[in-house]
Amino acid sequence: MGKDWGEFFPNSPFCYNESTANEYFPLSQEEALSLGYRWKDKSKLAGISEELAANPDSIVPDTIAKAGDDILNQVFRCNKTSKNYRYTKSELEFYRRMKLPLPQGSFIARHQERMDQRQRRVIYSGECSNCYTAIQHAPGSNVVCNDCYQKLVIN
Repeated sequence: MGKDWGEFFPNSPFCYNESTANEYFPLSQEEALSLGYRWKDKSKLAGISEELAANPDSIVPDTIAKAGDDILNQVFRCNKTSKNYRYTKSELEFYRRMKLPLPQGSFIARHQERMDQRQRRVIYSGECSNCYTAIQHAPGSNVVCNDCYQKLVIN
């Protein structure tokens, strides 16, 4: 117990810039590499090979009723990330079943929009309310360190 957060991250199968850690604790490529974390080039983050060229005339239909099965063979280009993306059969079936319009933009752009709407998490510096050891914690009134927590839970 008492390990620092992120101590085992270098063993993660994910690169730092494709993990949730980068969304809460952003690092530059140089910082991440200096800490021993892996980094993936942005050109490889898109999820769709850039070799599949997006048709410049491809426009996502504004209603699900206008989306035929042929949309599964089309490649679209995201206006925000300039990355190519396409819809999967299960996605199309879901949007049809729920009677929802197809989302505009790549998964990466839509995920970033969701993250931007969330309240940013803040980590505070403080001390354990039992032993007064310096700790970092999320907001809370009765915050204890890992050792004191283990004693409370086990006893």
